[in-house]
Amino acid sequence: MPSSFESERLQNTSKSFIGIAQRLEKLVPNLEWNLERAGIHVDPLVYISIVVYIAFSVGLATFAGIALPAYMMNKIETGLPLAVITSVALSVFMVFYMLIMPKAKIKKRAALIERNLGYALKDLEIQTGAGIPIFDAIVHVANGGYGECSEEFQQVIRRVESGDSVIKALDEVGMHTASPFLRRIIWQIVNSMYAGSDVSVALKSISDDLTKEKETRIKSYGQEMNLWSLMYMLMVIVLPSQGITLLIILSSLVNIFESLDKTLIFGGILVFMFIFQFMLIGIIKNKRPIV
Repeated sequence: MPSSFESERLQNTSKSFIGIAQRLEKLVPNLEWNLERAGIHVDPLVYISIVVYIAFSVGLATFAGIALPAYMMNKIETGLPLAVITSVALSVFMVFYMLIMPKAKIKKRAALIERNLGYALKDLEIQTGAGIPIFDAIVHVANGGYGECSEEFQQVIRRVESGDSVIKALDEVGMHTASPFLRRIIWQIVNSMYAGSDVSVALKSISDDLTKEKETRIKSYGQEMNLWSLMYMLMVIVLPSQGITLLIILSSLVNIFESLDKTLIFGGILVFMFIFQFMLIGIIKNKRPIV
């Protein structure tokens, strides 16, 4: 699916920010490679100009959203500095966030490719081992429903249909793919084709390595979950229950709540427990390996 950054309308709208983009381009020297591997097929300068345009638009909307209500409520003296600081801070954050976003997208895309890579690799191994030509095996995998992995092999087919040789098409796709494992597989195929050796033998070796890598990821994830489970028990079960009990006992001996609102204290504890559990769920979800 084409990225929204490839929209011609968005690119034309952001042309007025090319000058600023040229100054920012030096801050991200590897942006061209990152964009290619993230599947965002636009020129780095165009991408930066779009980023600046979006950040400017968000900052302007934020400024208006704070300054206008403040003006209508006759509190422009307070609202104007707040609007300026908030809009500038949000715009700067948006610029830096979107400049590093391709790296995060590469990591996510690599995980999606590697989710079905083992099955696609086994399919390639079986096809080539049965004597089927490598290009026909690639076509079979590209149409095999292996998600992002099939999409990568579809690019090989499109390059071959546009006139490139199979070796050149594989080399180009391997160079720009987000998955290091798929890059190894493609380059191993290319080397085997150059040497005239049996491709299925090389694919079997890589398939074994990929299986071991997935097993290592699962074990590492399981060990890490033991630590997070212990932290969950301490922060959400043990600490609140024993802390509340201790507060109740102390409050009966010493009036520690004389100047404090009891509802505020216990409400704060509940809010802390909710926020911590929400953060923990997010951490566990992000760390879960895609295998």
